[in-house]
Amino acid sequence: MSDAASPSGGGSAESDCRRQALKYLARREYGVSELGRKLRGKGFPGCHCDKVVEDLAMQKLVSDKRYAESVLNVRVRKGYGPARIQYLLNEAGVDKGVIDEVFGFTDVDWLQQLKLHIHKKYGDTSPESYLEWVRRARYLNARGYGSDLIKEAMAPVISEAVSEKVSDRVSKGAGHES
Repeated sequence: MSDAASPSGGGSAESDCRRQALKYLARREYGVSELGRKLRGKGFPGCHCDKVVEDLAMQKLVSDKRYAESVLNVRVRKGYGPARIQYLLNEAGVDKGVIDEVFGFTDVDWLQQLKLHIHKKYGDTSPESYLEWVRRARYLNARGYGSDLIKEAMAPVISEAVSEKVSDRVSKGAGHES
């Protein structure tokens, strides 16, 4: 029997929905849209989910801003860049204005974070070839870092021969693929 179908203590479906929402919120932050989807996935009727989530938002128990701040902090620690984090928040249904506000107040040094991630992933080794440099750059780009930031962060570990080829390719636009 699912959690949605079992009346915990004989309560109504709406109170069961609220109880489940509070269980979710006790574990971690959720965005408004994400919490509604999660409750619907448990089998609660949409009208109950919407009302419960709206009530929790009015009580400030669920907040897109807190959720966005939480995602930002966790993803930065995991080595993700700004573009990927913004994409994840957008996919979770967080309003663009909230995302912009959270990113506007963050004091993350993205270049420093990228350098730490590069060191963690590759150590102090420099790419031996242009193809290796491209592999690393593509990996970092997929993590959400822009090409200018990647080039700046990888400059200290790049060999002279690879550096010349990278500079030529980037200036011509051939080194950037989406």
